[in-house]
Amino acid sequence: MLFCNEFVWYAIVAFAFSSRKPRSVYLLSKQWIDRAAGAVAGALGVKLVIEGVGAAR
Repeated sequence: MLFCNEFVWYAIVAFAFSSRKPRSVYLLSKQWIDRAAGAVAGALGVKLVIEGVGAAR
């Protein structure tokens, strides 16, 4: 069931992003989406470092 759910979801996403309009909107926004995702990943990394330093004390 999990495989079917994932397959259907990613098929829908692939189909949606293969259309011209959503793909062009994504390509225009890609730089900002990548920056936001990087900021979130960086913030989570900083949180892990702070928790690790706090646990070492």
